[in-house]
Amino acid sequence: MDQGKMNLNLSKSDIVEFLKEIGEPFQFLSKKKNIFFKIDASKHSILTWFDPDAVEKIINNLLSNAFKFTPEEGAISLDIFDGEDFIEPESISMDIEQSKYIVIQVKDSGPGDTCT
Repeated sequence: MDQGKMNLNLSKSDIVEFLKEIGEPFQFLSKKKNIFFKIDASKHSILTWFDPDAVEKIINNLLSNAFKFTPEEGAISLDIFDGEDFIEPESISMDIEQSKYIVIQVKDSGPGDTCT
């Protein structure tokens, strides 16, 4: 980080495949804790530019917290939407052209907020 700026190391890759790989170790934890866990994507493959290290850290943190606070027999999902396929909740207002972004959402049945 330089003067409050974060340097990103972008590479073009399939974000769906990447996130499924990150989520795979959590499948074991879901069985151990008796929590339903699914990874769902609006498309089989979404090729985009992203920083793999930054995305991995963020998703691991969100999923770790979701598993920490979701009770037994709860549910957690990691959802990936192409901007074209995402229906914005009324509480979110984006001025970005829908085909220009991807939504990654972790939802759980534990206490607290849903992170998008």
